[in-house]
Amino acid sequence: MASLGVTPIDPAEGLPELEAALASGRAHVVLAKVEWGLFRSVMEARRRRPLFEELAVAAPSRPDESRAAGGDLRGELAAAPPSERAERLAAHLQDQLGELMGFGAERP
Repeated sequence: MASLGVTPIDPAEGLPELEAALASGRAHVVLAKVEWGLFRSVMEARRRRPLFEELAVAAPSRPDESRAAGGDLRGELAAAPPSERAERLAAHLQDQLGELMGFGAERP
């Protein structure tokens, strides 16, 4: 899988994410560590994939850059009252996906 850009998640990083996923109550959850540029190039090696044209693949130049720009999400969620954590996480994910997909502050 590493040759596709999908790498293992360290247990120290993955267990809290797994706990959050289980607590979310959602029927389907995917937790993946993907290098999207590599994944896309491998997946499009033989033919064009329209899905990737719809998704703007923008990776920060340095891994720490995304953390610095977004602040300390884990700390923010830990400090929030438990009843607000899911809503704050959902809002953060919506913002991140909106940015990734090319939506500005005005989301549909």
